[in-house]
Order: sequence, then C-alpha cells, then structure tokens
Amino acid sequence: MERSSAEQKSMAMKKESKKSKEVLPAPPASDEEGVAEAPSVAAPAASDSDEKPKKKKSTKRSRQDQDDADDDDDVNEKRQQRSSSEKRSRFRSSLPPIQITCAPSTKEFNSCIDSLVSNEDEVLIIRGTTAASTSSSWKSSVSSSAFDGGENQVATVCGGRSPKVYQGSTWDITALNDLYDGHENHDRRPSIVCIDFANIHGNDIFIDSIVLIRLLRSVFDSTLSKIIIKSRILSNHSRSYQSCQSFLQKAKKQLEEQGSVTRDVKNTEVQVICAVGVSDYRSTIPYVVHKGDHVLEIGCHFGKTTDLLAKAAYGGVGDNDNSSVMGIDIGKVCIDRARKLYSQNNKNLRFGVMDAWDAGNILMECPELNVIFVDVGGISGYDGEFEALTLVKQLVCVFRKRLRHIVIKSRCLRDHSSLFTHSDDVLRPATHTKKD
Repeated sequence: MERSSAEQKSMAMKKESKKSKEVLPAPPASDEEGVAEAPSVAAPAASDSDEKPKKKKSTKRSRQDQDDADDDDDVNEKRQQRSSSEKRSRFRSSLPPIQITCAPSTKEFNSCIDSLVSNEDEVLIIRGTTAASTSSSWKSSVSSSAFDGGENQVATVCGGRSPKVYQGSTWDITALNDLYDGHENHDRRPSIVCIDFANIHGNDIFIDSIVLIRLLRSVFDSTLSKIIIKSRILSNHSRSYQSCQSFLQKAKKQLEEQGSVTRDVKNTEVQVICAVGVSDYRSTIPYVVHKGDHVLEIGCHFGKTTDLLAKAAYGGVGDNDNSSVMGIDIGKVCIDRARKLYSQNNKNLRFGVMDAWDAGNILMECPELNVIFVDVGGISGYDGEFEALTLVKQLVCVFRKRLRHIVIKSRCLRDHSSLFTHSDDVLRPATHTKKD
C-alpha cells in the first residue's frame, strides 16, 4: 500500500509539473492571466487543422483560375510598362500631330497640292541635290514637273506667288533654318512642306524617308501642319498601317453589310494593325484569324493569347485540322509555363524559345504564315518606333507570299499610323476605302 501511495504521489507531482509547464509561456502578471491565456497555447494546433482544407483547395485550382491569374499577370505587367513609359516621356518634347499625305505619282502629287494648299499657306519645296545632278539628256526626256518638286503647281494655287525652294543637303539643319533666319522671314516659317523623295535620295528609300519626316517636324514644329510627299513606298505604307480602332470599325461595318471581312482589290499590301493594350490586341483575333490558318505570336509570354489564336484557327476535327499555331518568347521560364498550361489543349499548338529578330530559325519552324501577332517589350510603349518598323519590314519580306495581317501591340506605331494618309483618301474619299 505504501508503495502504491508513493506511486500516486509521484504521479500527482508529474501532473502538477506538467500543468506548471503549460502555464509558464503565459505572461507572469498573475495566475488569473496565466489561466486565461492558457487556451491560446492550444489555439495554433486548432488553426493548423483548420488551414489544411484551405491548402488542399488552393492546390486544386481550376484551369479558369490559372487563366485569370495569367490575365492578372498581364495587366500588372502592362501597368508597370505604362507607368515606366510615362515616367520616361515626362521630359520628352512631343511633336504636334500633322497630316502627311503620300502620292504614288507626279500627277497625284500635283493634285494633292491643288487640293490641300491655299493662297494663305507658306509653302516650302524641298528638292534635295539629286535633281540638280541629273543629266540634261535624261531631264529632256521627262516632264519638267517631275523635277520641280511641285513648285509650278504651288505657284498656280497661290496666284503666282512662288514658294520658297530649298535645294541642298536635306540633313543640313542649319541650312534649313537659315532660310527663315532673316527678319522678314521670321514670321513666315512653312505651314506646308512638299517633297519628292525620288529627287532627294535618288531612290525611294523607306527608313531614310521616315527619318527625314521626323527631322522636318522637329525643325518646323511651331508652324508645320501638312507634309505632301511623292513616294510610292510611303504611299503603300500609308495603306498598310492602321490603328486597331480604325480596323475594327471598318471590319464590323463590313460584317454587317457583307457578312465577311474582305480585302480591298486596290490594296495588296500586308495589313499592319497597331493596337494599344492587351484588350485591343486580342479583340482583333476574330477578324484576322481564319479557320485553318498558320499563325505565329512573337512575345507569347505565358501563352494565353497564343491559346486564343489556336482556338480561333482550329479548322476541323481530329486529323482534319490543318491549322498550326506557334508562340515564341526569349524567356525559357515563360515558354516552360506556357507548355505546361496550354500545349495539351491542341496538338497543333507549339511553343519555343526564340528571338524576334531570328528570322532564319523562325522561317525553319514556320515555313508559311497567314497571320503574325507581335507583343515585344521595348516597342510596345511610346519609344521604339524605328525598331518596330524594321521588325515589321523584316517579317513582311520573309513571309510576304501568304501573309495577310500583322497585329502589333505598339503605342508608338499606333501614333505613327495615324499621321499617314494615302492620296486616294484625300482626292477620292467617297469612292475609295482603305483595306480592312
């Protein structure tokens, strides 16, 4: 009995020591506070058990949730790009918008001068140096109006008042400014500039022409409102590029009137649609992607837009589907996630790590393309106009045979496209419509 009572004593002591250990973590203010705080010691265990089903629920996220997460990532990324672009552009001197009319021939060029120039306008004719160095025998075989840069036509419109003519290096800013440095000319800086690029460059060179236009806008930004250009390349360029809003407006109208979006017979150029933001970028898909198309997205990120392109291009059941869609991105992490999320949806949907400028490898992977979507960092904001233009030019040259549309997310190209107008839109607005 003594032994059993001793055992009972020891057991009682163990229980008391155990209780004291449970009370020790509580604040030592009073016994009552310790007792009151004791349940909070056991609280974490209860909360852990409550959290377990939440973890299980989060691991079983639906595919829709993943898509929404991708959209959130895209939106956050675009906000960051927009905010950074706005910060970069705070101190940029923005050039005022002007109308740039492009005529493919001398006849159209003179007609545009007749339509756009008034007697009150101050006109500058830029001839460059090529016309002066052209042989006299060649000049005698060609109409004199082909070399005057529109001078005679302007004089006719302005009631015999001759325009100011500059003949020299078009890249000499000092010489251009010297034309108007005199006191009598200070308030008569040009409101309209007329240029025949064939006379200036000797050849119709695209990028040089775009750079010269930017230079003239910078030099005469306070007064310049119109530039009238004779250039076949820029005429085609003005028909090719358009904003997303302009394209969608015309495409929807065609669907209502004709039941489909058709190509203008006058316009055989690849259509470049310039979008701003993910929403505009994706809204073009139903109007540019046809069943069975071969489509490429450059800068696919996590593959959400590429998956939408694959669904739009899907043209059959099982082996009858002839479409092919590929998304490329320079980031391996992005491509790995895109493959994990979307490659199982469609056997004709592929992803690959590739650079936007790697035309050779892109051509090997995609021998022919009908539509190309472009969402590349560095050209989606206000900057990167010339990089975007040269990338589009490269894609058009490589895939011209079957390519119909390039949709590019680029604010700078959207602004660029809004400046250029084809002479048909000025001279025959009621009978001519830009290709959708």
